[in-house]
Amino acid sequence: VQIEKYTIKEVKISESGNEALVLIDYTMNQMGFQFNTTAREKWIWENGDWRLNLAFSLSPFVIKKN
Repeated sequence: VQIEKYTIKEVKISESGNEALVLIDYTMNQMGFQFNTTAREKWIWENGDWRLNLAFSLSPFVIKKN
């Protein structure tokens, strides 16, 4: 999968400042086919960097639009 472009639509940072919910629109290409999708991701501030929480992002219970 090759991500061709993305747009960060919304960022909501928790009161603690250690977590953020992010809504991102992606345009990607896989095997010559272009796909547009929206992902809701959870990011965690850890050791001075923002890191994607993959357990949240890969969950089948997170609403995603294709």
